[in-house]
Amino acid sequence: MAEEGSERFRIADSSRRVVLPLPYLNLCSVAVPLSSSSSSSSSRSAMYTTLSSAGTSHSTPLPPNAVVPSPLIYNDSESDDAAKRHSAVINALYEDTIDFEQKIGIIIPSIFAVVVLIGLVGNFLVIVIIALNRQMRNSTNTLIIGLAASDLLFLTLCVPFTAADYALPVWAFPYWWCGMMNYLQHVSAYASVWTLTLMALDRFLAVVFPIQSMTLRSMRNTTVSLVVLYTLIAVSQTPVGLSYGVFTYSFIKEQRSTCAILAIATKNATVHEARAYYMTFNMFGYVVP
Repeated sequence: MAEEGSERFRIADSSRRVVLPLPYLNLCSVAVPLSSSSSSSSSRSAMYTTLSSAGTSHSTPLPPNAVVPSPLIYNDSESDDAAKRHSAVINALYEDTIDFEQKIGIIIPSIFAVVVLIGLVGNFLVIVIIALNRQMRNSTNTLIIGLAASDLLFLTLCVPFTAADYALPVWAFPYWWCGMMNYLQHVSAYASVWTLTLMALDRFLAVVFPIQSMTLRSMRNTTVSLVVLYTLIAVSQTPVGLSYGVFTYSFIKEQRSTCAILAIATKNATVHEARAYYMTFNMFGYVVP
């Protein structure tokens, strides 16, 4: 007889299987026969002593061939079958994950390679053209050089290693580079964003106060502003670099490692600390600028 509904259980000790709803057994967890098992119809209708969830024993008449739903009734062959099914599911999940990671390990680094190639050529040409042309040396182009320099820093020291992290299941670089790489990522990201903010301020002054801002918008003042800005960013991101490390973990049936914030990866950081980190980055990297 096929099982129907979520409140039914399997009959395991007779060729004639009876399916009973769990409420019929008064939510009992164990059943022990009072008499020895027999093929006779009288013994099949024997009384069973049931232990209820409250811990009190009482007698409940059960239909012939009924078995109480307890994990203890499964024999060794059924346990082996369940273990084999579980192992097959785990192996299928592992193989699917590996196959997906292999595809990602090709697609993402390929995209990153194109981005790095275009970014290196474009930003390098910007710096060379402005540096060699004296007529282009003004406050706005000075900010553009700063923006191009921060982009070059990100493209050369961060993107290739991030692509390798997608392609490899383990951290394949020195331990110290984990913190250094993330430090440079944060520094270059903040430098790019806040350089764009200075460019927006420069354009605002040039349009709204074209005469009054000519002295303020000199190359010297622009250069000093960039130096002060980059110094503040470099100092403020030092704790971020120190918080990163190589974290080793178990993945299904193999050991892996990755570069991560150790306090969050090891669950030593509280929820408020983790939220504070991400909210701070979003606030000063996107909202405030």
